[in-house]
Amino acid sequence: MPPDEPTAAYRTDDDTAAAAHDAIASATDDLLETATTRPLIDLSASVFADVALPAGLEPTGLVPHWEAWCSRPTYDDFWRSFDPEPDYGRIDVPGLHVTGWYELCQSGAHVNYRGLRDRSPAPQHLIVGPWTHGGDGWRPTRPRPTGKVRVAGSLDPRSDRARPDARGAALL
Repeated sequence: MPPDEPTAAYRTDDDTAAAAHDAIASATDDLLETATTRPLIDLSASVFADVALPAGLEPTGLVPHWEAWCSRPTYDDFWRSFDPEPDYGRIDVPGLHVTGWYELCQSGAHVNYRGLRDRSPAPQHLIVGPWTHGGDGWRPTRPRPTGKVRVAGSLDPRSDRARPDARGAALL
């Protein structure tokens, strides 16, 4: 198993990195199938099955935290150490939360936005648009909006309803 921190022995060349990126993009494009892969511990092997990795590097080495996540199915001290919810009221920093329609972790962006909006003294804003997790561009299978991005500085950040702009991004 690869070490927790990347080392020179596990670095990939540009072609391998590009192939891994493409594999992730493909898995994101077919998110329903990807999200229903079972057992979840095998997800990285499934996603990176066609990527030629350097000797000694397993697919789990590309996502070293995956095994730790999958080995902890209940909310325990490990998960509590990552949970910002207990500190929402102490976080006094304006926030711009950005997520996409095709974002696997979309619910976390919404939960953190609402929690901080309701408990933080600083203003919070949320943008939800037609993109994936990495925001690495539009997928050809999805319609590409046209026009300029609209900045909605006058929207009430305490509103509970999303207000879609003309290109489909929901602005709060």
